Order: sequence, then structure tokens, then C-alpha cells
Amino acid sequence: MENSIIAAFDMLLDELNSVISDLNAQMSDLISQKEFAKAQTILDKAKRVSTFQQKVQSLCEEWARIAGQRSRGDEIGLGDQDVGKRTQSEFFHIPLLQALVDLGGKAHCQRVIARVGQISGNKLSEFDWQTLSNGKIVRWENTVHWARNDLVKSGLLLPMAKRSYWEISPEGRQYLEENK
Repeated sequence: MENSIIAAFDMLLDELNSVISDLNAQMSDLISQKEFAKAQTILDKAKRVSTFQQKVQSLCEEWARIAGQRSRGDEIGLGDQDVGKRTQSEFFHIPLLQALVDLGGKAHCQRVIARVGQISGNKLSEFDWQTLSNGKIVRWENTVHWARNDLVKSGLLLPMAKRSYWEISPEGRQYLEENK
């Protein structure tokens, strides 16, 4: 029973990731169409969903402590990963920075994700290669987007100046050199 509750939390968290990805895509489309008021409405909703997702993550971690198990939030990388769980975004930080350096420091997100796949693909679980419930997005690719958000927040990547282009910051290059 305890494993099924952890699995249910994981499924819910994956669904919320999918919802946020869809909202991000809608917002990008609205911004490109100069529909800023509508984009702001979507952004507000995405913030609420993200806050809810954090609450669910906390509940998952609390349940895992009660059950004496590890939750998805306790995972560091594939080596520590329980069967049936996704690789955490932190696992992709170094491969994402390396991919950007390999691509000249700035590239379209799809090229970056493809390069991250070349770097990390053989270390990912079968679960990571499954698509999210929408049937379109591969789980590990979605997680790379979350890793990018983490790296932007920490200043290791620059915010998007051009839609869908990711760029490493000088701090990101330094971090990569120190942590390879």
C-alpha cells in the first residue's frame, strides 16, 4: 500500500509538470502574438499550479518519511533512484551546462536537449524514456526543462533573450569547470 501511495504522488507530480509545460507553451504563443493580457492570465495560473505542485511534493516527502521510504524529492541521480521513479532535475545540471558549451554557449532548446540526451541517455531508466500522459513529451526531456529553470534561477544560465534559445552564463561556465 505504501508504495502505491508514493507512485500516486509521482503520477500527480508528473501530471502537474505536464500542465505547467502546456501552460508555458500557451504563454509563449500568446507573447509571440502580443496577447500580453492573456499571457499574464496564463502566467498567474502557472504560478498557482507551481505552488500547488510544491505542496504536493512536500506531502509526498512527508508521506515517505512516515512510510520510511524515499520520495522522488530525495532522489539525487540515477544511481540512487528507486525503480519506477524519474531522474531528478539536478542530475541534468552538469550535462545541460556541458551541452551548451559543446554547442558554442547558446543554442535552440531542441538542439540542447538532443545533446543532453547524447551525454546522459545511457544513464536514464526505462521510466525516464516514457512519455508523459499527454503522449507527446518524453519524461526526461521535460525534466531537462525543469533543470534549465533551476540553472536560470541560480544564475548559471541566462534568461531567454530569444524565444527557445538557451544560453550559458559566465558563472555557468565557471561552475562547469569546477564541477566536471
